[in-house]
Amino acid sequence: MENILLFADFKANPSRPAQGVVIDSYMNSQTGSRINELLVQDGQLKENDIIFLNGKFSKVKMMLSIHGKSEKIAVVCPSDIARVIGLNIQAELGDRFLVINNEKTIVSIENELANYWEKKKKSIIPPPSEKKNVNLVLMADSQNSLEALIELIKKKTIPNFNFSIIYTTVGNLNSFALDLTKITSSVVLTFGCHLSQTHIIKTLKENSIPFFSSKIIYEIGEKLDEIINNQQEVEEVEEIVGTAVVKVVFEFSKGNIAGCQVVSGKISRNKRVCVLRGKEENKVFVGEIKSLESNKIEKNEISSGQECGIVLKGFDKFQEGDKIVAFQLVKKNVV
Repeated sequence: MENILLFADFKANPSRPAQGVVIDSYMNSQTGSRINELLVQDGQLKENDIIFLNGKFSKVKMMLSIHGKSEKIAVVCPSDIARVIGLNIQAELGDRFLVINNEKTIVSIENELANYWEKKKKSIIPPPSEKKNVNLVLMADSQNSLEALIELIKKKTIPNFNFSIIYTTVGNLNSFALDLTKITSSVVLTFGCHLSQTHIIKTLKENSIPFFSSKIIYEIGEKLDEIINNQQEVEEVEEIVGTAVVKVVFEFSKGNIAGCQVVSGKISRNKRVCVLRGKEENKVFVGEIKSLESNKIEKNEISSGQECGIVLKGFDKFQEGDKIVAFQLVKKNVV
């Protein structure tokens, strides 16, 4: 859409305003300003020209030569490159730009783009999915940093969970990005630069939009892991710690004792147990150990290979061949 508008206007303008291509885009870490390196392919690029790039307009505030001491320049001729400072536009390597100084044309294009982006907002929201999903809006200080951030996010994708990258930008968030962040309930991640604009931070906080900034890539990775963990459901599962087989049943009027041999792990007095019966291993009892003895001595724990006597609380209908399985409840994350 942006390119159609751009070249339609370009063909209609016989004066052939300056146009060319972006060869680099990054943030100056010291000043916080955006720097775009532009190759002029036709026309002359001048200070105060209005540049149309990536569907947005911005004025050329200052240009520096890439030769020598980066001196300030007022005009850039074809086949030359300038470092343009202050363009509030996200740019990528290969993006084309065009100078449009006609105010009427600018207003017309902005109106058409506003209608286009309004429709785009509605269509960009990911459809419902069986996977758990977190939407992300990404901001970086340079195109290379942005690409590194995107690659990191791809590596964090796991079964039944997905990160959806809704919007990316080099530099600060614009009003469109903020609106999109609210509409899609996205998390804002910034790498290599910080959210310096007070009104942006205020908007994020007022709308309870989570955001995280870091200049260290592994800290971003840790934040992504935290997001994944927060989305996971926690459930308690039974973890087997030991199994004993009933070899003989000692019958007493006060309750029967199971004479057992521990065949795996450990049987501990403080663990819950279940009694399994038959080939189907039907569960006939779940409860606690009342007494655990070896050679008539009370024990807290019996290891694999040893024999013991087991008395359970509330159950004594043992049969030879029954399995007494000791287990513990552990919490596990389930995506």
